[in-house]
Amino acid sequence: MWKYFIEAHKYLARTFLLAGWISIIGAVLLGLISSPVAGLMFIWQYKNTAITGFASVRAALFGGAGILLWLLCFVVVTTVAAVILGFFERNMRFGIRNFSRPGERFNETFFAVFPPFAIGAAMLLVSSYIETSVVLLAHSIFAGIGNTPGVGAYFAVVIIVLFFSAVKVFVVSSLLLSPPSYLIVGYKVTESFLYSLRLYQLAQFKLFILTAAPFVFTFLIESVFYFLRVNTRVVNMLCYVYIMSYLCSLAMVVYFDLTGTERKDIKPKFPFR
Repeated sequence: MWKYFIEAHKYLARTFLLAGWISIIGAVLLGLISSPVAGLMFIWQYKNTAITGFASVRAALFGGAGILLWLLCFVVVTTVAAVILGFFERNMRFGIRNFSRPGERFNETFFAVFPPFAIGAAMLLVSSYIETSVVLLAHSIFAGIGNTPGVGAYFAVVIIVLFFSAVKVFVVSSLLLSPPSYLIVGYKVTESFLYSLRLYQLAQFKLFILTAAPFVFTFLIESVFYFLRVNTRVVNMLCYVYIMSYLCSLAMVVYFDLTGTERKDIKPKFPFR
């Protein structure tokens, strides 16, 4: 399992000057409005959050940004991922390292990225409303609206937040192989999506853990800054840069390995005779 983790970081280390700089565009926007682990950070913030209704819970869990701002984030992140994956695909398949004609790569990869991103965004949006409702219900039952949470309410909310965090990781990990499937195999959108799900089943647990890993790391980092009472917006941005770049690298590395596709970015090793 950790072979993929190591290989994804090794590849990212070779291409980070490109992937990192491109992902900054989306990372700055996302980092200004929310943390990549805002739901998990609610575990620490819950006892100090005034729960007065649905809006207060949703703002605490996911930030106070409106739907239009999140829609803008979706467009920007989709564009960033399309450019990064376009470079990774050409580099791994053909050994091309230069970043010429980025617009051409964007055209090639946008339709590979948009469908799974749209599906994932819709599922995460629905999940966020369900999570908010369940947290509000649990707080109402165990503590009461407007009251400070006790041990029972805190324990219930922690369990709920961890469960929905796992659901989000599952959604992301299950869609991870869809863009490279579309790009490399050349199937239609529906066929490439179904093909990626079959590949996902070959390494389902591994991909779940490897997708969760950067979010766990981010949670630990942001928890330290939270208890030090340091503003985490810059940390949010840096973590978004890492997460976006890493997930793009992981998707390509795992896809090439599971399908046995030859990578042209790696020099062949010949044994001594």
